[in-house]
Amino acid sequence: MNGGHVAGMAWRDVAASAYRAYAASTGKKNYQGLPMPEFDALPQSIQTAWEASVRQAHHCLEFREDAGGEERWAGWVPPHLK
Repeated sequence: MNGGHVAGMAWRDVAASAYRAYAASTGKKNYQGLPMPEFDALPQSIQTAWEASVRQAHHCLEFREDAGGEERWAGWVPPHLK
């Protein structure tokens, strides 16, 4: 897995952008209808989950034939936190 970036953005920034897009699409409400905090205010574990999600989405786009392997993200830690 590429530890760097995609499309000129750091993975963490891509994750924050995806989170903001999710927030925009839901009126800044989470699945319970509660207000969503800013990305930087999220617990590190949730920021990590968003980064894992966008990395997997990129993997799906890059390797269309077999994009599975979602389980590989269990316990994953972003390189900048190691």
